[in-house]
Amino acid sequence: MPCVSPCVCQVDKAKAFETVATVERVAVPEYLVKKEVARIEKALAPLVELRAKVMGMARTEGFDAVEVQKAYNQFTDAMERNRFDLLKYLDMVSCAAEYRENDNVKFDPEIIMLAVSLVPGARLKDVIAKGE
Repeated sequence: MPCVSPCVCQVDKAKAFETVATVERVAVPEYLVKKEVARIEKALAPLVELRAKVMGMARTEGFDAVEVQKAYNQFTDAMERNRFDLLKYLDMVSCAAEYRENDNVKFDPEIIMLAVSLVPGARLKDVIAKGE
């Protein structure tokens, strides 16, 4: 269906997205959420370690700038490779916080920080982190 008015269309799209997201949402059993959280955390463990390495190198005297840049490039490449899992993890955190479900699921704040950094304009305070 073609758009009649662009400004009305933009408002309607936002409202439609919100409605569809609410309608399509299905409660997921806690054991499945825990299983997926564990899978993602295991997959992202090397990324968290790489971030710690880069941060440590940047804060420590005596590292060559080329070494630090090389480690940082590895980190950004790893972030791109794991983009889907990071965003999925962030979505799970926000859903758990918004709908007050799966209260026994613990989230890793390091992974939450990495995921938030991928979303343009996102702020951590916008995502209620249950892991903290």
